[in-house]
Amino acid sequence: MKTTISFSLFILICVLPDLTHAQLVTISGYVTHAFTGSAIENASVFEKHSEIGTISNKEGFFRLMLHPGHQNLSFSEDGYKTLSENIVLKCDTTIIVQLKPELSAKNRHRNDTELEAGARKNRNLRDTKHY
Repeated sequence: MKTTISFSLFILICVLPDLTHAQLVTISGYVTHAFTGSAIENASVFEKHSEIGTISNKEGFFRLMLHPGHQNLSFSEDGYKTLSENIVLKCDTTIIVQLKPELSAKNRHRNDTELEAGARKNRNLRDTKHY
């Protein structure tokens, strides 16, 4: 009987620390447009080391259950710049992530053309003599 209690106590002492490491914390929040504040649906939320991920719903909401400690989270969606953040999780956490829109090649070309036209216009105004 004494041996059984000692053995049970020994197993409990060996297993108990592993159980405390198995606890998870929740990180949740919203992914929004940086300028308008509107929700971004289907944004990818991915933790790089554990390779655990999810996507945001139509309200931009997401939730991940991760181990406490240092986490490298990546937030991305087509048409937006990817955002990567290193976060230290100690307890359940809620965040708001703002993604900036990415200029498409068409918009970049249009902006470059507008800048060039503006520069030509300004140059012409400077070269004009007023009488």
